[in-house]
Amino acid sequence: MCVGIGRRAMLPRGAHSVLSSRTLAASHRRLGEVLRPGMTVLDVGGGTGAITAGIAEIVGAEGRVVGVDADESLIAEARRSHRRDGLTFEVRDLYDLGFTSEFDVVASSRVLQWLAKPRDALDALIAACRPNGLVVVLDYNWAKVAESRGVQMVADGYLTEAERALAEKQFRSWATDSAIGQRLYLLCVEGIVPQR
Repeated sequence: MCVGIGRRAMLPRGAHSVLSSRTLAASHRRLGEVLRPGMTVLDVGGGTGAITAGIAEIVGAEGRVVGVDADESLIAEARRSHRRDGLTFEVRDLYDLGFTSEFDVVASSRVLQWLAKPRDALDALIAACRPNGLVVVLDYNWAKVAESRGVQMVADGYLTEAERALAEKQFRSWATDSAIGQRLYLLCVEGIVPQR
């Protein structure tokens, strides 16, 4: 279970191995498609840096990649596991990244859904992106999130426990009693930051 403090959810102990097993190709294919050698990229909520390291491979030595996460232990693991020129990892507040118009691409994967104020974090992503740069956000299907991590959504005030329980019950009922098939989609939204 995710445990929330303040304005964001915290990962449960033991999640580091799950994060470390992800790859750019398998976990965020769309981002891989837009990257080019020499780009500057900010990976927000990059955890242990597995996907961030894949970004750095594509942009190469002439590019620059910064992976940020609010969890100090994840950043420490990223720094130990992924060392290469042009790749750095920093502990940053996801609501106040401290970057202004610095990156060609700002990416966030499976982060906004766990935040109490995702719009505020999205504003920080947009602010970090250069004019005509690209913001790429990947998050899960909400119905699946409500089933698996709904407790955090209640804690963050998105819905009541009664609403969460009903959503989970209805989802499970549908999945076991009437669904012929089920396909879960990861939703990727991207946008170009306009000239300021």
